[in-house]
Amino acid sequence: METVYFYESNKKTEVEKILAADAFMRLSYVTKIGGCDEKVGYHIHLTGDINELASLDNELVELGAVHIIGEQKEKIIERFKEDAENAACGMGMIFG
Repeated sequence: METVYFYESNKKTEVEKILAADAFMRLSYVTKIGGCDEKVGYHIHLTGDINELASLDNELVELGAVHIIGEQKEKIIERFKEDAENAACGMGMIFG
């Protein structure tokens, strides 16, 4: 399952501590600087087990993170995937 959240820059350290917890070590995630409702912060794209993501949801929301849903979520996920593909292509050209 994939999900996306936005959190403000001042919450970065707290979010990193949560993600480093043993309970969430199996989740895959990528963060990018972004914006949401004119606030500056980070988008985080998470992939993993639905139960682990549900548990993480509670902790992120308590910190004030915004769960991104619908079309906006899909656009953000697509942007993350495009960036990953471009990075892989660039590495292929360097070491190809």
